[in-house]
Amino acid sequence: MGAIKMQLGYQISALELPYVFIDNYMTGCAPVYPLIYIFSLRCLLGGDAVSVQDISQHFQLLDTDVMNAWRHWERVGLVEIEGDGVDISITFLPVKEQARQPQPILVDKPTIIVDNAEHSVDNNVEPVTDNPSFSTISVDKPAETKIPVENPSPITPPEGRPQYSVQELTLYRSQSKDIERLFSKAEQTMGKLLTYHDMNVIFGFYDWLRLPSDVIEYLLSYCAEHGHRSLRYIEKCALDWAERDIDDLEKALNYVHLFDKNYRSVLQRMGKLSSFPTPAQRKQIDKWLHEMQLPLDVVLEACDRTTLSAEKPSLSYVDKILSKWHKSGVNSLADIQQADDDYAQQKEKRETKPQSTAKPTKPKNNRFINFEQRENDYSQIEKLERQYLLQRLKG
Repeated sequence: MGAIKMQLGYQISALELPYVFIDNYMTGCAPVYPLIYIFSLRCLLGGDAVSVQDISQHFQLLDTDVMNAWRHWERVGLVEIEGDGVDISITFLPVKEQARQPQPILVDKPTIIVDNAEHSVDNNVEPVTDNPSFSTISVDKPAETKIPVENPSPITPPEGRPQYSVQELTLYRSQSKDIERLFSKAEQTMGKLLTYHDMNVIFGFYDWLRLPSDVIEYLLSYCAEHGHRSLRYIEKCALDWAERDIDDLEKALNYVHLFDKNYRSVLQRMGKLSSFPTPAQRKQIDKWLHEMQLPLDVVLEACDRTTLSAEKPSLSYVDKILSKWHKSGVNSLADIQQADDDYAQQKEKRETKPQSTAKPTKPKNNRFINFEQRENDYSQIEKLERQYLLQRLKG
């Protein structure tokens, strides 16, 4: 998409925000929409050219999210948009006392299934029009859809996550306050506008994994606080929680407490202070704590010895120590101290053990040394040589 041609449809001497804009226009829409409006107006007054890509890069959004913001401001009567191709023209209009109400998206009374009974949906229900994925969608009659119950019970997750259509997500969001609140909370927590894919994944936590909405909100907040805002990672955590039957907030709080106490304590002892455990690391730690049933203080002691002894400390080195202890029946710090004392005593005995005095052995006779040695008098030979030389000199 090319540059945006912007112009003012009224006189203005400075960038001012009327109270009515804050009171009537900034509420009821995505938080980034007013920022896009103010930023673009500032560029216009400063004489700077701006494109959809400039705005999307500035706010780290998709181009479609920026266009959804402009369509929102057009619906409420603050701008007029001309052109729908590469280049568009936007005219800023005066801020009116009363914002124009966006036109609702009407649905042709679809039939839905709730507890095996057919019901029709009222066409006069106003959907959420400010969502970047649904603000300009024309919704057709969806197929028969089963709305999830308020507090679904945990079930075994299927092989793959289902895909929900735009119509289904629109219907769920307009009919369920829990889903609407969940999506809004997700946008605040993740710091971005949710795309269709994002909503598909998050709604799958509720419908597919049967996690309650408050548990999902807590999961999103917990992952974001630890620097993980990727939905791919959050989905792995959601699968783990579903497998552990974490179906209420109390279970989630208890699990997170143990998670921080066990996994993160081990990684911190290994010098990874800000690290978040990977699935492989969690599997290794679970082996020690659950399969071997070793206490956490024993595992931490092995970590301390690894960092002191190994040139490159690793969990595999810790596993060798713990496997040896487990095989020897070591299950507490007292057992470790006893094993150390036993080893020290055995080492001391080996070092102080008297050496045996062996008798010198005679060399064995063999054909190389089994002969009479010659006994020559070399001084007598030298004397005879000197006499011989003197005689030669005289004669």
